[in-house]
Amino acid sequence: MAEVGGLHRAARPANVARILPTSEVFVTGGNSMLRAARVHGYTIPALSVRNLVIAEALVRASVNLGLPQMVEIAASEGDMQGGYTGIPIERLVDEIVLMNIRAGNVGERALPVAVHRDHNTVKVAGDIGKAVELGIRGIESGVTSMSIDGSHHGNPDDVAYTASIAIVVARAILQKFPPWYVRWLGLEMEVRDVGSP
Repeated sequence: MAEVGGLHRAARPANVARILPTSEVFVTGGNSMLRAARVHGYTIPALSVRNLVIAEALVRASVNLGLPQMVEIAASEGDMQGGYTGIPIERLVDEIVLMNIRAGNVGERALPVAVHRDHNTVKVAGDIGKAVELGIRGIESGVTSMSIDGSHHGNPDDVAYTASIAIVVARAILQKFPPWYVRWLGLEMEVRDVGSP
């Protein structure tokens, strides 16, 4: 397997570099992809995977269309035991890399790929530990961004609640990993409908 060049290595988050040091697939942080999209005036869809067949189709379509990939899996779909999809997060990252290799998305011209852990829902204080565990496990597996979902509260409380939970989760993650290791980690805060009471 040929090693990717300097640009891909420089844009590879520390957790990805640790588990995929010489991969030809350009796995990068979602933040990097979104910054580039903002500068150049385009959008990047987050592609929800419900099973590996859907994931393969989404990867192939993205490669065929020349689009970056932000593949996401919700906590309920792929938790520590595999959720209702049967895909634990560690397996998802490995499978997405293999799918990109099969689709030819490799080397210097490879399109960027990010893996997002979606819907880490925190409804009560007891859910915080699970969100932290899923966050840490995701980072160890190659996830490049995650969400904290407090959208079940009414506005404006859900914004404040979600922000407070995100701080707790971030502090716990920083106890496990050094700041330089997670500085690229994207955080999505899921809130209720914009403009709803």
